[in-house]
Amino acid sequence: MTRLILLMLSSGALLHAGLTDFRTIQEAHKAYEAKEYGKSAALLKNLEAKSPQKQYDIGNALYKDKKYDEAIEAYEKAEGIDEATRLHNIGNSQFQKKEWDKAIEAYEKALELKEDEDTKFNLELAKKQKQKEDEQKKQEQKNQENKDDKKNQDQKQNKDQKEQDQQKQDQKNKDQNK
Repeated sequence: MTRLILLMLSSGALLHAGLTDFRTIQEAHKAYEAKEYGKSAALLKNLEAKSPQKQYDIGNALYKDKKYDEAIEAYEKAEGIDEATRLHNIGNSQFQKKEWDKAIEAYEKALELKEDEDTKFNLELAKKQKQKEDEQKKQEQKNQENKDDKKNQDQKQNKDQKEQDQQKQDQKNKDQNK
């Protein structure tokens, strides 16, 4: 009899926890749909369950809340979710951080596991963005070098001009002393 009561109490506690989690999940979903991504992530984090799906959902909410570092951490903990999808989302988070090499690596790994048009598109876009940024850096470096060259040239011209002026002044002083 005592065992039966304990079993009933413990199953009631589990049922209550399950209903509480269900309500929390519903609230998190409503917050996500209302574009309250931070609230959604916080609600999901408070769930006691430790599941890959929970981490994945937290990652999605954090990504939408533009908290890309935290989203990456959540996606990395979501082992058990479709690996290609998980890597795709890690790549998206890296892309938003403009970490092109990491994004490219994640997309390439995802494509090794499963062909996906969105991942291919994002990979090509990341490669283009990396190339564009590299070209900008090269141009900025070239501009800086040109600026430095111009500055050095101007300094040399100023020095030469001062020397010429000094020579003229010396010659003038010399002519006056005669």
